[in-house]
Amino acid sequence: MFSATTNQMTDTVAVIDIGSNSVRIRVSRGEKVLYRETVTTQLSKDIQNGMLCYKSINRTLDGLSHLFSIAKEYNAKIFAFATAAVRNSKNGGEFVALVKEKFGVTIDVVSGDEESELGIIGALGSSDGIVLDVGGASSEIAVRLNGKIVYKHSLALGAVTLTDACGKNYERSSALISDKIKEYGAVPNSGTLYLIGGTATSLAFMLYGDEKYDREKNHGRIIYAEKLEEIMRELFSLTPQEIVEKYHVQKKRADIIHSGAALISAIMKYLKKDSAIVSENDNLEGYLAFKVKRDF
Repeated sequence: MFSATTNQMTDTVAVIDIGSNSVRIRVSRGEKVLYRETVTTQLSKDIQNGMLCYKSINRTLDGLSHLFSIAKEYNAKIFAFATAAVRNSKNGGEFVALVKEKFGVTIDVVSGDEESELGIIGALGSSDGIVLDVGGASSEIAVRLNGKIVYKHSLALGAVTLTDACGKNYERSSALISDKIKEYGAVPNSGTLYLIGGTATSLAFMLYGDEKYDREKNHGRIIYAEKLEEIMRELFSLTPQEIVEKYHVQKKRADIIHSGAALISAIMKYLKKDSAIVSENDNLEGYLAFKVKRDF
């Protein structure tokens, strides 16, 4: 089991998250964040027969090339980890080998349970609560109670894979979510629900009517289930371009945000939560905390 740490670092560290929808970097020294960036590459898009699409792989390699160059500019020690798209695909090992060959970086492919744990460490530190992370190819729930993680499960369905399966068909999307969501079983339901990941932070940005994204402003916002369902149903009726124009999100996010909203809305209902708090801190910060403890 991972645990957070208060150890101080003097080294410059770059943590790179190879997610199903985007690749992200956080460069820091001690508590100071020096640089952040997200590149939307949609690694999990157009998966066929369990195989990552080579166009998606190449997009992601291009994104990683950029992020690794940033890390080298800061002379940072690089830690890279991958989540659902890589761990669930038949050719995920091939992708890992390509990254090693091209960039000399070894990717840590985390399990679904590990991803759940990293999310709760990043969002809550050592505090209690429930964390939901809807990503591109998976949706994790983790629960900490009385200082111990008492539940964690990764559902193999995310905003990108749901969109690939159902497009903008609300009925098909709802049916698939209803079927898959049963996997969560009985989730310990005491405590506040926190939402992490790009889907949740984007929806908070949209719901609060901002024109420009501000991480600090977005952190800690409350999403109400009733308002989320309203915007979710609207998103199914709009084209991606209409979503871009009305809500000021990137085109690649607009392509899948309806599915992400449907997943969060359904899971909040499943957990019987009327509201949730959005956290800008997630498995990227969780992985840093884990690495700090293990390697410094």
